[in-house]
Amino acid sequence: MRNNNLEHDRWVSFWRYLPDTTWPDGTHTNRMEDTHRYSWPAIAANPYFARNLLDCTYEGRTFVPNQVPSRAQMNREIASCAAKGAPEFLIGDTDFPQYFFHRLGLKRGDYRQIVVASQHVPWKTWVTSSDIAVYVRSDVYRTLPHA
Repeated sequence: MRNNNLEHDRWVSFWRYLPDTTWPDGTHTNRMEDTHRYSWPAIAANPYFARNLLDCTYEGRTFVPNQVPSRAQMNREIASCAAKGAPEFLIGDTDFPQYFFHRLGLKRGDYRQIVVASQHVPWKTWVTSSDIAVYVRSDVYRTLPHA
């Protein structure tokens, strides 16, 4: 990232989102969203850079504040982030990318997905697995050395 000067580009993290979910044991979780819960890999990477890597965080914070905003506040924050235009990079789980692209007013086809890690999270009697990806805006992707 530093070698290509990418830390100066605009990075936006997917936030916590789960649709209505029925789990393998039959329990149900209602739709859940929290725009103040960012991608853990982005949070973990932040201390290694001279500036906050993420844009569109609550009050510019580089950590998860554990303050769940109201639905109205989330909608305002998402609209404010979307109004800034298409970021060069998005980072987060690959579970529901279309949801985030839609909420930010972006087109999924304008980005290239690069999986950077896989995660396996044990919960009760099962394990959920997903990938962590960086979504690179296509015009930026073409300028990278490997493109």
